[in-house]
Amino acid sequence: MTSQNKTVYSILVVIACVMGIAGLFGFSHMKSGPRTPDTTPVVATTTPDAPVFPTVSLEARAAYVYDVRTGEMLFSKNGDTMLPLASLTKILTALVAVRDIPSNKDIVISQTALTTEGDSGLAVNEVWDVSELASFMLVVSSNDASTALRETYEAQTGGSFIAAMNSHAKKIGLSARFVNEHGLDMGYGRESNSGSAHDIALLLANALYEAPSLFDATRSDSTTFVSKSGTKHVGENTNELINDIPWALGAKTGFTDAAGGNLAVAFDRSVGHPIIVVVMGSSREGRFNDMEKLISATLETIKE
Repeated sequence: MTSQNKTVYSILVVIACVMGIAGLFGFSHMKSGPRTPDTTPVVATTTPDAPVFPTVSLEARAAYVYDVRTGEMLFSKNGDTMLPLASLTKILTALVAVRDIPSNKDIVISQTALTTEGDSGLAVNEVWDVSELASFMLVVSSNDASTALRETYEAQTGGSFIAAMNSHAKKIGLSARFVNEHGLDMGYGRESNSGSAHDIALLLANALYEAPSLFDATRSDSTTFVSKSGTKHVGENTNELINDIPWALGAKTGFTDAAGGNLAVAFDRSVGHPIIVVVMGSSREGRFNDMEKLISATLETIKE
């Protein structure tokens, strides 16, 4: 995390302690003491009497704008409609992986992982650090990496990674349902990962609270990763809008034929005032246009 964003989080912690607000980033019901899997905060939202900027016209089927500091929904278009998540799934994949796989456990890329749809340049038997592979996965939206993380988790714990994902989703109050770790469409007649724009706003807020450093690389258009095997990978960010987002805290893209274009972005409206914007069911390019409109409306409307 940059020193700038470390300052943001430190300020929020101090405010929470002094004023007794409901947790960092607008989380409610946060228990005292260090963070553990049993003290995961739940994000609460409230709905204003009217949308803050109701005139925004979007291509997306659904959108949600969430003021994390106040806990308010600022804008919603079908915000609670269940839709295919595509690679927004990987926000939860990364979070569960870094929470539950020991940090000293190597991730070895298997041939099975490499058969997952898509090629992000990983090689069989390549060895990775858990958090580095999770960050790489978020930046380039690597399906191979997500499968490798699932395989390692299940070999390490003997449990189901998908069950762990659904358990955490339920714990933080999501209605989302997960059937795989990467978000790929499962095919005709088969259930795919689904959730709402509201769900993803809450999930991204929770992930930024639990593991903010995971998203450091998603704030750059390109990041060089080096596996423990010594192989360099240049991760080109799938979020082509990233350089135009002010004070970006983290982001994730998603696209499949069933889902269309999805995008979730967290940014600071001002120091200590994080906003999360989610668009779902747009087109591949339309998701970026929709996001620009919502960020612009937020900057014009919401006071610092």
